[in-house]
Amino acid sequence: MEKNKNKIKSRTNNNYIEIEEILREKGLITKESIFKDIIENKAVKEVSKIILAIAFISGAIILSVTAPNIFAALGNLGKILNRKQKIDKSQRQKMMKTIHNLRSRKLIEWDRQGDKIMLKITPRGRAVFLQKRMYELKIKKQQKWDKIWRVVIFDIPNNLGKKRDAFRQRLKNMGFFQFQKSAFIIPYPCQQELEATLEYYGLFDYITYLEATHISGGERCRQYFDL
Repeated sequence: MEKNKNKIKSRTNNNYIEIEEILREKGLITKESIFKDIIENKAVKEVSKIILAIAFISGAIILSVTAPNIFAALGNLGKILNRKQKIDKSQRQKMMKTIHNLRSRKLIEWDRQGDKIMLKITPRGRAVFLQKRMYELKIKKQQKWDKIWRVVIFDIPNNLGKKRDAFRQRLKNMGFFQFQKSAFIIPYPCQQELEATLEYYGLFDYITYLEATHISGGERCRQYFDL
């Protein structure tokens, strides 16, 4: 695993420009990857998240004032997310409530033009989207396992204890199995997501990444991942 020494530095929660640079460099915020996550991940099918995601990658969303259906506005993607292109009064009210909530939180802004509303993401909304994107990174499962184990071993000093704890929790959230105190494993390709996380926390110097076809305790790991 290569490491770019010019970018190995600590990140703070407010440094969203660097977060975007990290995610773009690793190909984790492409239009295709965001659309795929919206379609496949039920957790992302919340209207507020869809609005932020689409506004992030497209710059603007145009809705009808009389029928503000975000799904219909998304064309073919909308049909996949929600086959009902017509929404009733209660759904329309819920949609507008969501839009007003995002606006009051200064995550989006809107410009009304006749019977149309143009929604745009704000710098604050962009920051929130990027932060969530980083924290919600998941390792994708393969349909067929390639018989390779990806192992992450770390030795992070005590003066970086908070980062160590945060990194350990992130590995769990990403789908890794903790088979030793400072050793995690996963059977699926994970290098892009792992490198983005390491770069975010500035922990490249304390990590060893291995790929192996045989490991001690492999049966326990196979049971965990149902392989």
